[in-house]
Amino acid sequence: MTDNKEIYISLDIEANGPSPGLYSMLSFGAVAFEIKDKNYLVLDTFYATLDVLDNSREYPETMEWWKKFPEMYQETRLNTEHPAIVMAKFDAWINKQAFLGKIIPVAYPATYDYKWIDYYLWLFVGRNRMGFACIDIKSFANAHLKHKHFASTSKRNMPKEWFDKDNPHTHNALDDAHEQAYLFYKMKYDNVYGTNNG
Repeated sequence: MTDNKEIYISLDIEANGPSPGLYSMLSFGAVAFEIKDKNYLVLDTFYATLDVLDNSREYPETMEWWKKFPEMYQETRLNTEHPAIVMAKFDAWINKQAFLGKIIPVAYPATYDYKWIDYYLWLFVGRNRMGFACIDIKSFANAHLKHKHFASTSKRNMPKEWFDKDNPHTHNALDDAHEQAYLFYKMKYDNVYGTNNG
C-alpha cells in the first residue's frame, strides 16, 4: 500500500425494501477512484445482481416505486447470483484496491447504501475490509455549500458543474456509483483547489 494514498470507493445499491435482513439487496455497484494531481481517475469497477435472501420480503412502498422504473428493476433480476458468491467476489475486489492505498468508502446517502454493503459483507464473508466509516456525500455537500438547513441540500440545489453529463442518474447501481464518484470528486476538488482556497 502506498503511504497516504487514498482510494475512494463510491457505492450504490438497489433493494426491494428499506432495511437489510428484512428485505434484500437486488444489485450494487462500486467505483474505485482517486484524485491525483487534481485529476479524477477511475481505477476499477464492480457490479453484481443478487438473489433475494431466504425468508425475506418485499416492502410494498418500495415495490410501488419500482413500477416507475420497470426496465431498471428487470436489470436487477438478470444473471443474479447467490449473495455469498457475490460478496466473496466483492471482498476480493476490495482487497485488490487496498493494495493501492487506504480505502475510503463514499455513498449518497451513506446511512442507506453503506449499511446494506456492511450487512451483507459481515453476513456472508464475516468481515468488511472497508471498516465502519463511510463519507456521506450529502453531508459533505451541506458543509461545503454552507446550507443552513440540511433538507435544502439536494442534488437539484447543487452546482451543475458538479455533475458529469456522461454519467446521469439512471437507477442502475453502477451508473449511479459513477455519478456519485464524480460528484464527490468535484466537491473535494472545489474544497481543496477552489479559487477561495489559494
